[in-house]
Amino acid sequence: YASLANDQFRDNDTIYYNFTTQALPVEPTANISATVCAGPVTVSVTPADTTDIVYWYDAPIGGNQINVGNSYNTTATVDTNFYVEARSGGAMGVCLRITEVEVGTNDFIEIQNMSTSPINAAGWIVATSNSYTDINLVNANTWSLGSLNGGEIQYKTDLTTDNYWGSNLLYNPGSPGWVVIMDNLGAVVDFLAWQWTDAQIQAMNTTIAGFNFTPGSQWSGNGAISCAVGTSISRQGTSDNNIVSDFNCQASTKNVINPGLTYPFNFCGVGLCPSIRVTVPVSIFPTPVVSLGNDTVISVGNSITLDAGAGFVSYLWNDNSTSQTLTTSAAGTYYVTVVDNNGCSASDTIVVNLNIGINELGGKASMNLYPNPATSKTVIELNSKNVAFSTLELINITGQVVYRKDLSAGENSITLDLTNFESGIYFVNVHSNEGSMRQKLIVK
Repeated sequence: YASLANDQFRDNDTIYYNFTTQALPVEPTANISATVCAGPVTVSVTPADTTDIVYWYDAPIGGNQINVGNSYNTTATVDTNFYVEARSGGAMGVCLRITEVEVGTNDFIEIQNMSTSPINAAGWIVATSNSYTDINLVNANTWSLGSLNGGEIQYKTDLTTDNYWGSNLLYNPGSPGWVVIMDNLGAVVDFLAWQWTDAQIQAMNTTIAGFNFTPGSQWSGNGAISCAVGTSISRQGTSDNNIVSDFNCQASTKNVINPGLTYPFNFCGVGLCPSIRVTVPVSIFPTPVVSLGNDTVISVGNSITLDAGAGFVSYLWNDNSTSQTLTTSAAGTYYVTVVDNNGCSASDTIVVNLNIGINELGGKASMNLYPNPATSKTVIELNSKNVAFSTLELINITGQVVYRKDLSAGENSITLDLTNFESGIYFVNVHSNEGSMRQKLIVK
């Protein structure tokens, strides 16, 4: 009921409320791609209204916001659904924020459009305090705004040579103050207070540009802490909570986005009402499988045929040959890239080492070294039928024995640590009572 003087009969009281109802935006149209190969993929939608802002989620309801914009670049390895909604880009005023206030020697007020879309702020003003003791006193000068592009920063100072406010900004470290942005209808867009108490802020009641102003829900709790000379009261984070924790003291960054401030703000510059979410599916072709087998060793004078397997549309080896197979007698690293019927590719690599040296034991025994060339270590594998190996030696290019190891019975795999050997050519000698074998080892 209306609490009016001498109102003794309240049944006939009438109170009017005005509501503005905003229609839901029309959902965007998914540009559904054909099934794609695993890996980087771009999916997109087309909003019904070009001013709408598109948000991507990982669930049809709720979930996590994962992207903003008409397209989304991601990496997909399995079938995946993304969910997209549109929000009206018309109500942009909620995105203009007071981002920094310096209360030291070179006083300034900085604002920023925290959305990616332009704001037409014609007729809007920025006003500020004019007393350290009376929160209701307003500086005689105000700052008249205009248009701001997405992310644009603007500022005013009390220096006559740098975007002059028009008079002194009555700021001082340790002393209270406030700044407010009001639109052309007197609605509060943003408000920042510092050093005032909660009670003082909530009791504030003054007139700005002909409009009555009370902070209301524009600020909760005590004002932000005033900062020392050379630092600024600086906005941080991803959103505006109208509380002191939205701000900290840091080195002044006039006309530069503050460290710790995330642009754009979450859901900044969009209407409160989202459209129905549409599903954007990504279907993945099976990844082709190609295998050249394990790394291998061949003897000098022999060759090996590497086979990438049948059934692929194309083959490309590292020597630019395009057959299913590649025959080689040289040591090296070989790789092939195949493409299947779906246009998806896969690759595999194999290392081929050469068994170089002498073998007095003939077919009774053999020796393999891998890797060769080697860096930190090499594995020596001895294969024999009935030969008992007794000694392993590493000999440098000048014939010096730089390493020697007595082999125990059945010791057929030796890992040789090469970290203390210089780069160069060495020979691995293995002796038995029936003869010797030698292999060349390159240490890099």
